[in-house]
Amino acid sequence: MNKTLIYGIVNRGVFYSDNAEFKIKNVDDGIYSFDVSDDDFLNTIQPADIFQFESYIKSKPKMQTIIGYSFKKCEFIPTNFVKYQKLERFPLLITNENVVLDEWSVVKCLYIPLKKILFFLDYRFDAGYEILQTIKEYYEQSKPLSGLKQITPEMRFLYVLHNLERLRIEQELKRAKEQEFRKTVFGRAQTIIENSGGQFISLKSYQRGYEVIWKLGNQQINTLMNNNFSIIEAGFCLSGGDTKHTLNSITKLLGDYLDAGDSFSITRH
Repeated sequence: MNKTLIYGIVNRGVFYSDNAEFKIKNVDDGIYSFDVSDDDFLNTIQPADIFQFESYIKSKPKMQTIIGYSFKKCEFIPTNFVKYQKLERFPLLITNENVVLDEWSVVKCLYIPLKKILFFLDYRFDAGYEILQTIKEYYEQSKPLSGLKQITPEMRFLYVLHNLERLRIEQELKRAKEQEFRKTVFGRAQTIIENSGGQFISLKSYQRGYEVIWKLGNQQINTLMNNNFSIIEAGFCLSGGDTKHTLNSITKLLGDYLDAGDSFSITRH
């Protein structure tokens, strides 16, 4: 009996072919064939050769191979924007389970538009790959692409995406450093004073805590506080109520004095 083979992929527990789709258990993602002439065809599943698979899908309009560039670990930029721009937003996500793409690579995928499937098949190492490696070098050296020949719009788009990603990472690192800085005594003191509209000048440790020198308006203040930011000496007269305050409260209190035009005396210099 002649075999009737259909080819397709298993992607996250589902088999997809041109006119077949069904769940299948305990089968890893990959390219497979079934003999549908067998009464028990589910047990005929076999890993398929990629060349036989590609030959099979050439006549299947619902499935197509698509070439593109990898971005980050699982994203994809097709080499032909115009063909796909009405269908998708770029970059596309690779749908294979547990696949991590090599960055700055040329990759071949199976694309099933109706199912939103983009299945990684293989890497390509043709002329496009060589150009991509040159662009990668320009990116790593922070060089513009002006003057570089044989670059497609899709390659320029990939270069821009990488630069935007680098900027995003740099901004996240900056924010993380700022957050860590604010957790320090120095950073917390500076943040408290600047949030009240003041100017932070310096902070020095001493036996009982810290001496903070700061300025609000034209008035410079020398404050002593303990490790918990509770005030020992505010640096301006609070009628003996210094220890009832924190650094946060005295900066706001001095601001209220200045806004109201009230007079106060400096007690530390």
